[in-house]
Amino acid sequence: MKSGKLLLIGVAVWAAAASAYAYRARDSAIRGWNDAIAARAELDAVANAKTQAEIELPRLRAALREMLAIRAGIEPTDGPEIIARKLTSHLHTNIDQKPNYRHTANNSLRYFLTIDGLTSNSCDTLSGTLIWMLDLFDITSRQIHFASLDFLEGKDAFATHTMIEAKAADKAIALDPTFNAVYWCAGDPEVLSGREMIECSRTGQIEVEYVGPKVLLWENNPTPLDELLTALDAADKPGAFYSYETPAPDWIQSTRATHYR
Repeated sequence: MKSGKLLLIGVAVWAAAASAYAYRARDSAIRGWNDAIAARAELDAVANAKTQAEIELPRLRAALREMLAIRAGIEPTDGPEIIARKLTSHLHTNIDQKPNYRHTANNSLRYFLTIDGLTSNSCDTLSGTLIWMLDLFDITSRQIHFASLDFLEGKDAFATHTMIEAKAADKAIALDPTFNAVYWCAGDPEVLSGREMIECSRTGQIEVEYVGPKVLLWENNPTPLDELLTALDAADKPGAFYSYETPAPDWIQSTRATHYR
């Protein structure tokens, strides 16, 4: 009789435990389901926001392009080279030489920080910002990097310079927002690409053409232009331009690795 009672008690305890477990499992399942529904709703909201942003993008691009056209004095009849020159000059004349650098990888934000005098820039950041500006006018461009022999040999980590190349009338032209300049070879008025700058430096005389007001002058740069035209990295977007690297495909990386050990 006693064993029968113990059995009944055991069954009751087991039933209670099973019932509690079942309740917890059911509650957990309900909460999990609700969490899944909420997560799905959040994902849907994110996807919808992305879709809305994609829908709005053409309008935003058009508004930014109109703003830049007004600020840079771009006319509807201007071709790609004239637009590129005007945008280069607009950016250059607004650069701030005070040491108030603010880091951001967002080139659109950097443009406004630059125009509002809230950040200084390097040749690299100015070039990145100019690429963003040119893209609003559907002009393909890329960064190009020059270096001197001292940089290649690890003697001067700062003996480099970055500018851009833009496609204008199926030709690559180098534009320099740091010094508000384009470049040509003495005796030939055609604006040079980065590769042509290297070639001209070896066979002729590079001429600097300032395309507008001058905030910074090449004459005051610690490394003269002709010394910087030792090596060129122009590997980005080779399909749109050309692929050209000298003296070795990884010269930037290998030299930096050697210098910064």
